[in-house]
Amino acid sequence: MKDGVAEPLRLPASFWRAEVVQNALRSRDISTLFNEASKRGMSQTRIGMAVGFSQGRVSEIIRGTRGVARIHVLERIADGFSMPIHARNALGLAPSGGGVRTSTPWPAPPETKVDGGGGVGDDVQRKEFLRVAVGAGTGLIASRYISFADDQGAHDLRSALAGPITHYRRMEHAVSSEHLAPAVEAHLALARVTVDQHLRTPGGLSVLAEIAGMTGWLATDRGDLATARLRYGEAVQRAQQARHPLLTAYMTASLGQFETEAGNAHIGLKYISKAESLLERAAPDSARAWLSSLRAITLAELADRKGTYAALKLANTLTSRQRGEPTWPWVFQYDNAKFASSEAVALGRLGELPGAIAAFEAAQVHITGPKPRALALMDHANVLSCSGRLDEACAVAEAALQAGHSLGSVRVINRVRSFHANLPADAAGVVHLTDALSAVS
Repeated sequence: MKDGVAEPLRLPASFWRAEVVQNALRSRDISTLFNEASKRGMSQTRIGMAVGFSQGRVSEIIRGTRGVARIHVLERIADGFSMPIHARNALGLAPSGGGVRTSTPWPAPPETKVDGGGGVGDDVQRKEFLRVAVGAGTGLIASRYISFADDQGAHDLRSALAGPITHYRRMEHAVSSEHLAPAVEAHLALARVTVDQHLRTPGGLSVLAEIAGMTGWLATDRGDLATARLRYGEAVQRAQQARHPLLTAYMTASLGQFETEAGNAHIGLKYISKAESLLERAAPDSARAWLSSLRAITLAELADRKGTYAALKLANTLTSRQRGEPTWPWVFQYDNAKFASSEAVALGRLGELPGAIAAFEAAQVHITGPKPRALALMDHANVLSCSGRLDEACAVAEAALQAGHSLGSVRVINRVRSFHANLPADAAGVVHLTDALSAVS
């Protein structure tokens, strides 16, 4: 899933023509609508991801123990179901109320002699850092609205606070973090006051944790590591206040990712270990696999070969097994492509170059987010350079630079500069990369 937000459901025209669905729309019977979608192969988790509900809330609606009546919620359902105009009309909504959401595909990087080198990349992730480097958390949190036992007023206020974050995550694909961060920081300030004064519930505190986590991600992208560290720390604190162990584990792991990528692998490992200890027995395999991949990359950074291979083995086993449906905040599936991304980064940092190149090539086509792809390209460029394929490495780095510059990502640009600083000055590919860096300075 992409940077935290699942794509809308795509149901065939025959679904909307079915009499049972038309009757459900006219009577605003969302229970029947969800049930009919599940008969078409849509899981409760997938429905929830599309409309911004937890799997638990979808289950309650299908069972009839919880209803849906508010217009803004119906609008969200209509958008999540990609309802055609006639279906929206039957539900009593305006045709322009949201319509079919679309997403802008991330173009593949310019062609080079390699196969694209997309390698790594959330990752977690809200956004969720190694979620970018690993590719596991590319959507830090995809299903934002947890079914806490808040009263209706508190639930509506919580949804109002959480809603903008979905849109900010979508905007991150096209808007520079420099321009987006002030808006998200302002939203965080508003959320703090609102939650502390009016919504100090598990749901409110969890939303606040997520907003803080996103500001940490954006601060990292701007190269403001001090602010990023504070915001990730606040995200952990708020998740703890919410008494949500799974969310606390997620945010703690995100802080660990950040520290590892900031050059503090020993501290990063400490936080990752803490996150692992917070997982309950019922945690889905996706969560454990992601954390094992983070451990592998961090241990590789520390040159712990034995530990790295052990963590990769566990991540691979959990990925293959996939016991337990992913649950919030780990609604993303940690699949074989994401494992290949993790393996590529870890092996590259260990210096196991043939294995790293093979893993990058296996994972590249699955990394679609612009910033995750750009960071993945830089990991791949380093491996290619160490393998003596300098011109290819520079071409891949130049593709990353173009993406980083277009999105105003200081983090990506700095990665390219660090890579360039260690290259011989006279190689043809290096000259091209030097010129490209000069153009963005």
